[in-house]
Amino acid sequence: MGSIVLLDELTINQIAAGEVIERPANVVKELVENSIDAGATSISVEVENGGISLIRITDNGKGIAEDDVEIAFERHATSKIRSAADLTKISTMGFRGEALASIAAIAKVEVITKTKDSEIGTKIVVEGGDIISKEECGAPQGTTITVRELFYNTPVRYKFLKKDFTEGGYIETALEKIALINPNISFRLLNNKKQVLQTSGNGDMQTVVFNIFGKDISQNLVNVDFEYEGIHVTGVAGKPEIARSNRSNQLFYVNGRNIKDKTLSAATEEAYRTLVHQGKFGFCIINLTMNPEMVDVNVHPAKLEVRFVEEGKVFKAVLHALKNALLGNDLTIESSADNKPLEREETPAVIPSSKKGLFEIYRGGKDKTFNSFSKSEKVNEPKAEYVVEKQEDKIKNIDKEIKPEEKQETKQEEIKEETKVTNQTVEENKVQETMHKKPMEKFYEQDFIEKVMIPEYKVLGVAFNTYILLQLDNDIYILDQHAAHERVLYEKVKKNFYKEGGNESQMLLLPDVLELSKKDMRMVIDNKKLFKQSGFEIEEFGENTIKIIGVPVVCYEMDTKSLFMDIIDGLDITNRTNKQDIEEKFISTVACKAAIKANMYIDEREIRGLLDELLQLENPFTCPHGRPTAIRITKNEIEKKFGRR
Repeated sequence: MGSIVLLDELTINQIAAGEVIERPANVVKELVENSIDAGATSISVEVENGGISLIRITDNGKGIAEDDVEIAFERHATSKIRSAADLTKISTMGFRGEALASIAAIAKVEVITKTKDSEIGTKIVVEGGDIISKEECGAPQGTTITVRELFYNTPVRYKFLKKDFTEGGYIETALEKIALINPNISFRLLNNKKQVLQTSGNGDMQTVVFNIFGKDISQNLVNVDFEYEGIHVTGVAGKPEIARSNRSNQLFYVNGRNIKDKTLSAATEEAYRTLVHQGKFGFCIINLTMNPEMVDVNVHPAKLEVRFVEEGKVFKAVLHALKNALLGNDLTIESSADNKPLEREETPAVIPSSKKGLFEIYRGGKDKTFNSFSKSEKVNEPKAEYVVEKQEDKIKNIDKEIKPEEKQETKQEEIKEETKVTNQTVEENKVQETMHKKPMEKFYEQDFIEKVMIPEYKVLGVAFNTYILLQLDNDIYILDQHAAHERVLYEKVKKNFYKEGGNESQMLLLPDVLELSKKDMRMVIDNKKLFKQSGFEIEEFGENTIKIIGVPVVCYEMDTKSLFMDIIDGLDITNRTNKQDIEEKFISTVACKAAIKANMYIDEREIRGLLDELLQLENPFTCPHGRPTAIRITKNEIEKKFGRR
């Protein structure tokens, strides 16, 4: 006689329940999602003893018809789909018909429900998968499901549960994730008769964020609203100052369903790459609204994982959405909040829709040319007048040495050059007129240069030869000169690095010869293309020796040997990472080493030159390593410190 037998129905249901219901939080999630599918606008959740003793879900949805109440507890009984073909276009939270059957198999369940068209409600009691009773009763429209003694007949599952307090926390987290993406629904959670969550259902996601995460988070968010090839990305993104050391505050949704996905995480990490410190992760709540046929949600028992038909398109949509939102707002670090404390019921401050203050930028066509600010401008000179005097003397001396006929030739060359510049300006003006008529079609694919509207500011001075103090209206900005200059040079080196048709390099009058170790020599040879792309001209000069004959323009007056060795050390750290990480590390190292340092004197002319270049950047808020370039202190805050308010 064979040893294979068919399991009984109860055992089958308990096995299935183990895949869907691991703990009380799963019960809450499944039942609340059913309420959402039923069109509820108000959902109340009550739990006791971490959901072990009692879970009660009450909603004002459309209810369950009397004829459907019994069959609703059968496995794979659902109103959401009709055939396998419907699995490719799922638009509801539930669709498998497993939740009620799984819960009823391991608990004592009571359901009271009534539809809009029914005159009286229906009450049904199920224990261990068996229907105990069914009767008519008075009830309002909607459904109330009470689950008692969870896992009473599956002691193995019960003993793996954690303390009541911990299980209650899991329930709260599960409901918070649902509430964040459904701001139009009012949610209420009572834990041991104590209210721990209440949302208004007014449709404002930021109000829900405030209720769940508090004032500090809600006041440091920017709106996300971006569409890319049929994928609509909405939600909120946190400013760099509220970044965390883990991804717990990164929530992703697809068509309103909370999921975990590596593609979305990778896109978010890339968007925040140069905005936050290494090891930090930005805050975001992102929902992707897309054609259900482009995503498969039927790949995980708990529906936490999905599969995208076009992962690359999804990656770009999220990356561009976050970049567009973050870099389109003022990310300047505030020294502290100067608003009055908000009450729990009060709506938090409106998320800014554009850059403000010092970093306010109008995006249009190119308006002015900015002078380069680099170490070649002698940033260590004590006075600006001294630099100007030296340049004038130099011009006079050169002028004396030029012969009359040479002066005439020079004059003609100047006239030609002026004519060339004038013609070029006319052509640029024509191009600008066309640009203003043509809308921006794709983010990161702009075919025009941004126009910078620099606000009027006053340079107050420099503190500790490191921090530039500026006044703008009722705000004081403290600018880190190294971080700011590093960001400017990073963008220059990066542009040069990826420029087609060659790069900008300054040839050295006397080449630098470096003797390297075998390991370092191997590193240079393996990454010779990187050095070439950034502007370094290198030749092998014997065994383990190289000759540097050219350097990037921004590095011309630096200690070339020291800079080169620092870059090699940086490459040694990243030599096992992907190509993009290596390139980013290389570019940021060059920028960091070439930037002006702390305790280096710069005058007001150079400060204004630095600001001119910084303010035209897409991201003026952080250095390439994620450190802020500036912080802002308001007049209100200063007056509070002095007791004037």
